[in-house]
Amino acid sequence: MTANAASTSLACSSALTTLKRNKRELGVLLRYLRHGYSRAQVTRLVAQWGQRRLATLPLAKRYCAPSAPFARKYTPGDVSLLVEMDKASEDVCGPAIGHLLKRAFKVYGDARYERLADLSVSHLYNLRKSAGYQHQRANYLGLIYQDPPSMQRHWCAQGATAQPESRLCAH
Repeated sequence: MTANAASTSLACSSALTTLKRNKRELGVLLRYLRHGYSRAQVTRLVAQWGQRRLATLPLAKRYCAPSAPFARKYTPGDVSLLVEMDKASEDVCGPAIGHLLKRAFKVYGDARYERLADLSVSHLYNLRKSAGYQHQRANYLGLIYQDPPSMQRHWCAQGATAQPESRLCAH
């Protein structure tokens, strides 16, 4: 336990003991306060309440988005280059695409692939899951994403009257 965590825990216990409750009642009270919060959050909030009980601010989380979020390393242009590379190589696996991206920059000297040359395979899969990538791939294929045909055959073999939505269906 770190010094900060210990001081927060002490502040929490001292804040609760001023309520003149026994250990069992304090446990019930903390469990009640935990509704929607983690144990650590409740401990921190109760400690804050104990430190400034006379303040007019309510006991609540005050988390928000950062004022300056992390900068994106890969631009929408990089995503469209990845889509192009996937189309040209017929959707090979991630490590092969990573190798092709490095090769496009280092061997062929295409400056557009400079950022993508250092793309890790795990981040490549994250980019493939992104909304921008999915939208561009759907537009390229001209398809709506639905269940695979094997699932359709499975439903038909069971004699289902209504087929579930299939994943690949032309407009």
